Amino acid sequence: MTNKYIYKRYAILTLAQLLILVMLLLATALCFVSRLWYCAALLLCLSLLVVWWIHRRYTAMLRALNHFVSFVRYNDMEAGFDTVSQSDAIDPELLHNMEQAMDSFRCAMHEKTIRHRFDATLLDSIDFCMIVMDENERLIWGNRRAEDVFHWHSAMELDDMKRFHVGLPAMIRAMRPHEIQIVEWQMAEAFTSQAVIVTDFSDDIHHYRLIHFKDVQRVMETQETRSWQKLVSVLTHEIMNSMAPIISMSDLLVKQSLDLSAPANLGTIREAIEVIGRRSKGLLTFVERFRTLSRVPKPELRRVHVDSWLLSFSRLFPDVRFEIEAVKDMYVNMDEDQMEQVMINLIKNAQDACADVPNPVIKVTASVSMTSPFLLIAVEDNGIGILPETLDRIFVPFYTTKPGGSGIGLSLCRQIVHAHRGMLSVHSEPDRGAVFTVQLPLD
Repeated sequence: MTNKYIYKRYAILTLAQLLILVMLLLATALCFVSRLWYCAALLLCLSLLVVWWIHRRYTAMLRALNHFVSFVRYNDMEAGFDTVSQSDAIDPELLHNMEQAMDSFRCAMHEKTIRHRFDATLLDSIDFCMIVMDENERLIWGNRRAEDVFHWHSAMELDDMKRFHVGLPAMIRAMRPHEIQIVEWQMAEAFTSQAVIVTDFSDDIHHYRLIHFKDVQRVMETQETRSWQKLVSVLTHEIMNSMAPIISMSDLLVKQSLDLSAPANLGTIREAIEVIGRRSKGLLTFVERFRTLSRVPKPELRRVHVDSWLLSFSRLFPDVRFEIEAVKDMYVNMDEDQMEQVMINLIKNAQDACADVPNPVIKVTASVSMTSPFLLIAVEDNGIGILPETLDRIFVPFYTTKPGGSGIGLSLCRQIVHAHRGMLSVHSEPDRGAVFTVQLPLD
């Protein structure tokens, strides 16, 4: 039975009761005028009975509505209607519909409670701190890690964090969304390094800031160890490749120097000295490259028109397709010379990867990230791709798979992009090309 039908039936019944009451009162008045006292008394009793019945129905309805509103307001999951005692005063179908509405509300609240417990358990299991700050700088929520590290409680305010680091509140106020700052302070007789990231969000009324604190010390140490292991491996390989022939030629010189009167020995000595000279120059060149890699100058940032800057490469690389409509009339802060070095390196690497491909295609695409304020510049090719075992080593200094390659190009590119507060990443599959993506902040 629809709610519309119940409403109509209830309205008709109410109007009928009121009409009966009016008729009884008119008849009672007529009997009084006609001095029919017994008849008037009987009609008056009937009128009072109708009044009592109407009052009972409306009282029961108000009680049911108040019960329903209290159920919704206070989430009383055990509440219900006594349909047996109220069925003669309230429409049973109306009671049934209200009971169904309460059951649906119970199910929704139960699912919400389960979801809340799931989210709370998930957030408490995260190994970094998460704190929510409202527009009045009150720290209104924190996960379990925040309770352990910052001794968070619901009455805590942003300025209370000064006891950990005096400049932390001011830094959080000044940070832009998705910006990363590293801060250190002493905790339990040891220094801790925390990466601080903020994210802003709001509802219809209030504005909030989500603050992430992640202990980067262990992560940095692990990554640093891995980087050093890879670097030492490459350095050892390069140095040993240079030292092995030098040592071999030195042993040969010692043997040949025992008999300098033989012309053949003099020729062999001359060749050995030439080999030692070449390998020594190669080792010196290798050291100079290492010095170049370790001395990347700080970028001199200025506003650059992205569209015009990217189009300038089309004159250097006429065979490359540029798709940059998405960044028309957009500006970004960068060191133009350094980023030109990055783009030229990436495009030349793409050309090398397509050298043996029948129909080479190199494409440069510029766009804006949908999730964060970053400019994305992708250099894509359909070349030979990169092997999985090589992919995680291509940014290691002096590692190269190209004959005659220096192994510092991609490493230098990543250092330059990082100095611009950006990221350089790669995606590739063997025989399916590669995509190098430069991400630069738009602020």
